[in-house]
Amino acid sequence: MKACFITLFFMLAYVNVISSETDPFSVQEELFRTPQVSDAAAFSAASSPELKGIFYENAVSNGEKTQVFAWLGIPNGVKGKVPAVVLVHGGGGTAFRYWAKLWLKRGYAVIAMDHGGGIPQNNGDSGADKSIPHSNGGPRLQKLFASAMLPAQDQWAYHAVSAIIRANSLLRSIPEVDSGKIGLIGISWGGVASEIALGIDGRFQYGIIVYANGFLHENSLWKDTEFKTVSDVAVKRWTALWDPSNYLGKSNLPILFVNGAADPCFRPDVWQKTYRLIAQGNRNLVYRTFMPHGHPPAGEPDEIAAFASSMTQSTEPLPQIISQSDDSIVYESALPLQKAELCYTVEHGAWNKRKWQTVPLSAGAQKNSIKFNVPMEATAYFINLYDHRNLIASGEMIISKKEN
Repeated sequence: MKACFITLFFMLAYVNVISSETDPFSVQEELFRTPQVSDAAAFSAASSPELKGIFYENAVSNGEKTQVFAWLGIPNGVKGKVPAVVLVHGGGGTAFRYWAKLWLKRGYAVIAMDHGGGIPQNNGDSGADKSIPHSNGGPRLQKLFASAMLPAQDQWAYHAVSAIIRANSLLRSIPEVDSGKIGLIGISWGGVASEIALGIDGRFQYGIIVYANGFLHENSLWKDTEFKTVSDVAVKRWTALWDPSNYLGKSNLPILFVNGAADPCFRPDVWQKTYRLIAQGNRNLVYRTFMPHGHPPAGEPDEIAAFASSMTQSTEPLPQIISQSDDSIVYESALPLQKAELCYTVEHGAWNKRKWQTVPLSAGAQKNSIKFNVPMEATAYFINLYDHRNLIASGEMIISKKEN
């Protein structure tokens, strides 16, 4: 009887906590305000007229205001206004200077922040650089699930999403930036935070999500590992507060989703459930049978720059599969296709261990259509189109009933 009472007590406590925090971002006036900025003096030697280290104001944690370190840059020789991009690193990463410089060379104003409560150990000059804590950096990414029962405002996800939205506000306040052409790129855990941000901040022009998806409690690396180290109540609370599936469907922005079918962290079934939260006309898919999991260049294939350019500079868009049946697809492409292929697997079990095969396809008799035959033994398949730039557009992955 006593055990039942204790269980009931915790269940009621959980319900009360969740009901009071169903929308941690409901007070948006502060969230959308242009943050205060100060120079990051310790990074002055690595700064330049084009790209400098800064701290900008972020949310309150444990009663104290926090600061985010970032690299902020404006291309040299700006005439008129330029597009801009917010760069959000993945787990184990930091504010990458080399990534910011890459986008500067492409003609974008840029902000690349450390959303994990730290600063780059070695200026962020390589993808191997790490985040080290600074005194008022806020919650750390490493304490992701262990802190699930803390107040929402004291958890990493709240601060990471706040940092992204405030980065957008900061860029919009810069005279040289075209506020109608600001994009968001998030990689891995940065993609998880970016999917939440895209559901909250409609001021972005577009989003690019690499690897990440929602429904992590249904299938993910963390469901198999870290979720098992915390209580069921903690998993449910984290999911209710921070899983992107609660936010992304509120976005009506164009989004490019990029992933690999064998990704060890973000699996095909829940990746699909996530991108389907976005209307079909607003989503582009890039799916490779294999894609290394990491920061750029691994986490930034060429389709990303092409998609951003098509959104901001009116260059040719990526091809797009607009309808799909059991034996054909219909596509749109501003440029001629170089090739098309059927990608399929006959294996079962863990997605990241399956081997994939490809079969070349020929254009159908009808313009902009392609016919295909799926092997009877296939357990999953998808179609990839390649334009003359060798850039990919992917169709939906179809998972066979043999999987059920």
